[in-house]
Amino acid sequence: MVVLLTLRYFHQHQGLIKLFFIQVGYGDVAATEQLQSARQNYRKILLTIIEDGIAQEIFLNPPVLNVQIAINSIIGTINWTLYDLLVVKNQNLEPEVIATQISSHLLRSLTP
Repeated sequence: MVVLLTLRYFHQHQGLIKLFFIQVGYGDVAATEQLQSARQNYRKILLTIIEDGIAQEIFLNPPVLNVQIAINSIIGTINWTLYDLLVVKNQNLEPEVIATQISSHLLRSLTP
């Protein structure tokens, strides 16, 4: 669900996401601080989801599952998928379609 919500947000802000990927506006200290804060909040949300999945024995347990690598994999998958779709292919984002594709891919790496 968090992947779908993220993609819906990005869908609403496709123009800004494209600018982000081509690095327009870098050097804006206030914007950079806001981005870093948003990233940390998003990482905390993902951490909570993964920890809950581990506690409910849905996801693999550490050390088999490295939680930080899992978080990086989720964020990286979303980032590169959006970059390829929005910048390289110049296509529109369809959140539900991409969320289904990404989620099934990511869940295979988290579950036994």
